[in-house]
Amino acid sequence: SAEYMGTVPPLITVSEEPINEEVKNDSLNDSQKQDEEQRPSSEEQVVETQQEQIILNDTVSEVGEENTADDAGIIEPVEEVIPKLEINAYENQLGQKCVNLTNQHINKFPEELLEHSDVAEISCLFISENQISNIPDDINLIKCLEILIFSKNQFNTITSSITNLTYLTTLDFSENNLITLPSNINDLCNLTSLYVNDNKLVELPASIANMEKLETLGLNGNRLINLPDSMTNMRNLKILGLNRNNFAKYPNVINNIESLQKVGLSSNKIRHIPSDVRNLINIKELLLNNNKIEVIPVQIFWLKSLEELGLSGNLVRHLSSEITNLTNLKVLGLNNNLLETLPSEISFLENLECLGVAKNKLIDLPQDIVLLAKLQELYICENKFDSLQNEIFRLYELKVLDVSNNKLEEVPVEIENMKNLLHLNASNNRITVFPYGICNLELLQALRLDDNDIQQLSDDIVNLVCLRLFSCRNNKIIEFTDALCELDSIESIDLSGNNLSMVSSELAKLKRLNELKLSNNHFITFPEEVCFLKNIKHVDLSNNKIRAVSQRVSSLKKLSYIDLSNNDFQSFPVEVCKISHLKTLVFKNDRPSNDQRISELPEEICQLKKLEVLHLESNALTSIPEGLKDLTHLKELHLDANCLAFIYETLSESESLSKLTVTSNEINKLPYSLSNMRQLKSLTIKDNPLDSPPMFLCETAVDPKSIGTFMDLANDRDKDILFRMFKLLEEKLNMRDLPPLLRKLKVLETKKEEVKDKLDDIDEEEHVDEEQLDEEEEDERKRRLK
Repeated sequence: SAEYMGTVPPLITVSEEPINEEVKNDSLNDSQKQDEEQRPSSEEQVVETQQEQIILNDTVSEVGEENTADDAGIIEPVEEVIPKLEINAYENQLGQKCVNLTNQHINKFPEELLEHSDVAEISCLFISENQISNIPDDINLIKCLEILIFSKNQFNTITSSITNLTYLTTLDFSENNLITLPSNINDLCNLTSLYVNDNKLVELPASIANMEKLETLGLNGNRLINLPDSMTNMRNLKILGLNRNNFAKYPNVINNIESLQKVGLSSNKIRHIPSDVRNLINIKELLLNNNKIEVIPVQIFWLKSLEELGLSGNLVRHLSSEITNLTNLKVLGLNNNLLETLPSEISFLENLECLGVAKNKLIDLPQDIVLLAKLQELYICENKFDSLQNEIFRLYELKVLDVSNNKLEEVPVEIENMKNLLHLNASNNRITVFPYGICNLELLQALRLDDNDIQQLSDDIVNLVCLRLFSCRNNKIIEFTDALCELDSIESIDLSGNNLSMVSSELAKLKRLNELKLSNNHFITFPEEVCFLKNIKHVDLSNNKIRAVSQRVSSLKKLSYIDLSNNDFQSFPVEVCKISHLKTLVFKNDRPSNDQRISELPEEICQLKKLEVLHLESNALTSIPEGLKDLTHLKELHLDANCLAFIYETLSESESLSKLTVTSNEINKLPYSLSNMRQLKSLTIKDNPLDSPPMFLCETAVDPKSIGTFMDLANDRDKDILFRMFKLLEEKLNMRDLPPLLRKLKVLETKKEEVKDKLDDIDEEEHVDEEQLDEEEEDERKRRLK
């Protein structure tokens, strides 16, 4: 239920973002977390046939920009077709014969599959994340196929040949470009699960109602505005996902499908829920998050089977006392509404496990809230609480409590009664004293007290023996207490934005610590104690006043991320280049008044053989080491706001670089070798004095390959013009006139190489110096003028 409500999971890993952001944002935007992936993407997921939840909870996938290459006059490079594809069939745990061709860069249905010796026995085919746009007519050769996954391809239509697969039970065409479904789709008479999420469907064929065995229908992320009335006949449909469509009205036909158990209508434009919603007598989960609903009809509270109700992100001002009828309700999401009070009857929801009322206008909770004996998660962040009533602390089964972004001046000592509490977030309040009652919560795993006015940590924090994540950023703490170093289970510490100038000498005791964030403090030297944390993976010391890095930093064999931005380094610290397993290095200098920008990088940076991401924004670099091309794992290179005049040709030799950003430099020309960067997926080059290619092209091109193709064509055009010109003039042109002619034409050095064979023909004794040529040109000009 926690995952479904968009709340924090029961266990927080230290690699996750701060709980303040996780719990607050997720609890305020239920449907974003509720919209979890609704379609099977691998055979293990498909095997779990009872994954009803996935249809309701779809993930908002990244949608690529529309192709503007043709408009820009660019010829898109044609993807290579793999000539021979190896087909390996295997058996899954259920004994089904499967073939997995996911992400194989194929742009048409593989004929090799239809010629495979086991083609008639294949039951499961996974062929997602390719560029396939057509289904062959003879696909029925895979006559025993039961599960077919075609997600993330390039289908605009589904040909009727697919309806020959009469044994098919699961079909997934999610994340394609479908506008409609075939009118005879009902010929798939055994289909029980159909996923067409994240396409461009504007309507459904009426024949879909004749799919008598269909139980799960995923239509999230399309452009539907209504449903066929004939869907009333779908007597076995249990799960219907319609999140992220264009419904302005609640589709009434839904209320006539009595078999429905789970319905997702989040992120539409629905304003009104009809009263005949009461007909959904078997409904267990009803999600209407992120719509424009102002009034909750009382008939919703007559749905006795309802276990989860999502109404977050609406305009609800009042909650009816009739809610007490939902005796089976386990999850109630009312985040981000306009509620000022909650009815006392909410306390009679004896099975309620998760209550989300974040981002409303509440000043307190009903006194009888203590009756919610099974409540495990409570989210009341971003309201108007200035104190917490004692009844809250008698919710003894509570595991997650989020009271962040209120006006609390303290956390009462009574919180120590909540012995089962695992996660507490009291960030963004007005707390001045560390809450001592918290120190008796022996099971607490995650504690966030960010953005308060705490000046000192309590030594009793040593009692939190299960604590794994501690964040107290943006307070006024001046001392890194030794007691914090006695927490054997701690994995992540964030004390950024305080007044620290040193860390505890006992820091090395934290054997499990793998994340340490100390940015925006007052460190003058790199804390030597960090170098003894053998399991540390992530260190952030940005925005301090550090001038040098300890040589012992090379002993951190597990360190994969370090941020040293905005410090007082006179030059790039070469000691960092000895961190053998470093994957991400951040060295920005974007403070408004920063005169410590570095102008060059040491060649030693090329020793970071495992580096994947390099941030060097807002420095004064005029060049980069050529050896960067040899970093075979480097995927992202960020060079914004430097002084680069061009992009090095050597970067085109990189076989791994997929993202390059060079905004706000002095680049006026892109290299012709850009088209050779096969892995480059993203190039950001705005705010440069770019002449070739024109800036508008770089801003509208679909991908760097398009720009590279343009550069290739421009290069070929320039060479062709030069050679045609010399062909016409070769008999009339005095070869001694060639050098000044090239100068007058402003031919670049690279272009001069193209006519080198012409220049080589000029005899050495025929050369005249540039001054003499200029005189001859002047005489010729006067003669012509006369």
